[in-house]
Amino acid sequence: MSHPIPKMVQIRVFSGDFRCLDKAEVITAIENKNGNFFNPWRLCTVTQVDELKILILMFPIWATGIIICAVYAQLGTLFVEQGMMMDRTIGSFSIPAASLSACDIISVIFWFLVYDRVIVPIARKFTGREKGFTELQRTGIGLFISVLCMVSAALVEMKRLALAQALGLVDENVPIPLSITWQITQYFLFGAAKVFTFIEQLEFFYKQSVNA
Repeated sequence: MSHPIPKMVQIRVFSGDFRCLDKAEVITAIENKNGNFFNPWRLCTVTQVDELKILILMFPIWATGIIICAVYAQLGTLFVEQGMMMDRTIGSFSIPAASLSACDIISVIFWFLVYDRVIVPIARKFTGREKGFTELQRTGIGLFISVLCMVSAALVEMKRLALAQALGLVDENVPIPLSITWQITQYFLFGAAKVFTFIEQLEFFYKQSVNA
């Protein structure tokens, strides 16, 4: 005599992606024989399988965040070390290399206002979208700006190394006569990248979890 199938494990797949995972929710002869429909190592519910599919589909989007996180890690490492080997004096003041990261905070505030008051209204006229761009489009823009940030840092470093070589200071642990204010551009660009990418990724994942 076959056992009745519990309602919670009725097969009802509504996602056509990764159909190989649907086997996890199929009741086999073993479950029908022993009547154990609640072993999570043998049988999963439709909801569990579909939630796994959603996570797999979102993984490529999540993986793109590694790019901007890698750039973010440079703020407290590469950028600071680079600033320590540059001229940190402005007038009679000596600026600590790490304190220049305040430009990142100022940049976020500036770009948030520009994005909300200028960029979105202009983009809305062309795209017809309430927010101007989709979450993925804004994330892509932010990733592109983060690349420009590292390009700016690379150009500053090339200039610093060229000047050090010209002055014979390559192996010397002394600052190069190149103003640390050249770093403001890379901090400013990263602030823009954060406004476009971090906020939109959070909004995208939140919407996906709610719609799931």
